[in-house]
Amino acid sequence: MREGESVVAGSSIVTLKLRIKPFIRTVNIGDIIRGAIRKAGFPRRPYVLRAYFDTQLMLAESKGLVLRDYRQFWIGHKGDVENRYTTNKYKLPESVIEVMREAYRRSQEYLQTKKIEETSEGKLRQAFRKQLLLVVGFKQEEVGKMDLSSISDGELQEIVRKRLLGTEADNCTKEKAVSIDAVSKFLAQGWEYVANLPNKKVIIRLRT
Repeated sequence: MREGESVVAGSSIVTLKLRIKPFIRTVNIGDIIRGAIRKAGFPRRPYVLRAYFDTQLMLAESKGLVLRDYRQFWIGHKGDVENRYTTNKYKLPESVIEVMREAYRRSQEYLQTKKIEETSEGKLRQAFRKQLLLVVGFKQEEVGKMDLSSISDGELQEIVRKRLLGTEADNCTKEKAVSIDAVSKFLAQGWEYVANLPNKKVIIRLRT
C-alpha cells in the first residue's frame, strides 16, 4: 500500500520479494524448512519429514487408528479409482472432515516425538482397576500409592484374591469370589452381585 498497491479482497497476503507469481510457492516453503533443518545441524532434505509422516501413519494404520484413504489424502496422493468418490472430490463433507480430525488425533502417539497423554482406552482401564480395588476393600490412600499401570493382570488378580481371603478370615464378612457359571446358584440362595473380576469371576456378598 505504501508503494501504491490497491489492496482488495483477492490480494495475496504472503508474497515474495521477487515475485514471479502472486503467491508463495512450494519451493519457498521448502527453503524455509531446509534452513531450519540446517540450523539444527542435519544435512537432510525437507522431504524426510514427508517420508516420516507417511511411515508413522502406516504404523498407526496397522493398529486400526486411521484409514489408508485418509493417509493418502493427507500426503497429497489421489489414491485409486474408489477415492474419486470419497476423498478425491472437489470438497470434503464436514462430517468426513470431523472423522478425519478424530483419526489424526488418535494417531498422535506415532507422529509426535515425545510421549503424549494416555489414551482414553488406557484411562478407562486404570479407572476400572482402581474401582475394583476399592470394591474389595482397599482404601483410597492405599490405591493412590499403587502404580496401576505397571501391575500385570495376574498380579492384580493375586492382590484382589489375597484381600478377599484376608478380609473374609479376619473380619468374617460374607463376601467371596465365584465363577460366572455359579453366580445364578448363589443369587438364588440369597447372595447379591458386587463386581466382576478380570479372571472371569464375580464377587458376591450375602444379603444381611
